[in-house]
Amino acid sequence: QDADAGYPGGETANEVVARARKALQKLLREECSPEDSHICIVGHGRINRLLLASLLYDDATQFGHIEQGNTAISVVDYDPELVEKDGAGGWSEVVLNYCAHTEDRGAASGG
Repeated sequence: QDADAGYPGGETANEVVARARKALQKLLREECSPEDSHICIVGHGRINRLLLASLLYDDATQFGHIEQGNTAISVVDYDPELVEKDGAGGWSEVVLNYCAHTEDRGAASGG
């Protein structure tokens, strides 16, 4: 997939990733202390998939390999000593697309 192509008037994948990574770095730099061990980031499927592909594979075009169901939970770890200034490196997958909390929920989960 061409990460520089976008719908007319919309962001490209690379623009989405740049915006998301900038926000993530600001959050880590300004809102998290060394004592913080968990943060929660909530977003929509496309931005989640693009950001995860960018962090885990250093390539946003790999987002097609990442599933994100409705209300899915994905957990990644990072080592601040390995994360470079631009946010690359240091990220590892713990679990992606965890959806067990939606099983057998009937209409509440859209089923």
